[in-house]
Amino acid sequence: MVKMGSSEGVEDKGPSSEPLGEELFGDSRSPLEGDVSALMEMTLVGRIISDKPFNKVGLWVAICRSWHFVPNLVMEEVEGDRFIFSFPSADCRQRVLDLAPWNIKGFSLVLKPWCQGETVHEVDLSKIPIGVQVHGLPLRQNTRQRVEWAARKIGEVMEVDFRSQRSVWVAQYTRAKVFAGYYSTFVLWVLSSSCQPGCCLDSI
Repeated sequence: MVKMGSSEGVEDKGPSSEPLGEELFGDSRSPLEGDVSALMEMTLVGRIISDKPFNKVGLWVAICRSWHFVPNLVMEEVEGDRFIFSFPSADCRQRVLDLAPWNIKGFSLVLKPWCQGETVHEVDLSKIPIGVQVHGLPLRQNTRQRVEWAARKIGEVMEVDFRSQRSVWVAQYTRAKVFAGYYSTFVLWVLSSSCQPGCCLDSI
């Protein structure tokens, strides 16, 4: 297991080996549930999606530059493409999640919270958040409910960027964010209920 140190002065620090348990959990003899919960709120498990080898030190430097708003970030390697990220606060962790998806040096970085009942290998890292655009909806069907219905054809809907105060929105397209498998195909056609030629749902 490799631990990448604090993000302060990252260019001068290389990987060093340290035990995972001592770094993340401290004295494991009698941890308090509240302490563990607080720790989990400042931790993410991540996975690099790549079919070829990558430079881990270069990856660490690139992540620190992308997450420049996170001081004292710690990254630990669990196995070849899976990492643990420890943040100084829950707010820093949440900001990283809110800004996902992340592309680091051309690789997709999948991030998920680490729940108390899971081992690090049980965290499901098979899906990533992606942005989609829903095009071609007739005006009377360009509603939040219809956009959510279309986005669910790709995956689990996280949010819909529906800015209108009315029931319909006059726009060229509507955006949504969904969780979907990273090997899925993200372009498909769905027929509208009014038998229009088709409504195009494209990833962005």
